[in-house]
Amino acid sequence: MLSDPVFSPGFFRILRPLRALARTSVDREFRAPVLFALKGTHRSKLPVEFLDALRQTMLPHLHHADLNVDYAAHSTGLSRQSLQRKLKASGTTFSAEVIELKKRHAAEDLLHSDKSVAEIAVSLAFTNPTSFSRAFRSWTGESPRHHRKRHRGR
Repeated sequence: MLSDPVFSPGFFRILRPLRALARTSVDREFRAPVLFALKGTHRSKLPVEFLDALRQTMLPHLHHADLNVDYAAHSTGLSRQSLQRKLKASGTTFSAEVIELKKRHAAEDLLHSDKSVAEIAVSLAFTNPTSFSRAFRSWTGESPRHHRKRHRGR
């Protein structure tokens, strides 16, 4: 099982007090304008900030095979449904975000470290180097070794 994340982005620290405010016995006429005003203020920036914060929360846990939407929801202080709604509003899904993080992490490790393909595969929770190589080939169109040689040779 995954442990609680060490890093908790500021975005999610803001959500918890807002959720608590929404559950209080404060008059709806007072509560609604405050929440809508906050929502409207950050509307154009919300998806980017939300996705960045979610990615930062998930990044230290990419090596866990059991990284799932329930864990991400718990670590962000959202319900599973709320997290999935926010992801849908941002035009993505949890699995797409995990794949994107794995792609980026794999490419960075191949270019900027001397880790073997097997070590990179383990660090990204792949069961073996072959499954990692297949996934990497589907993402980039080339094998991890070829990608490393081609981009380091520049």
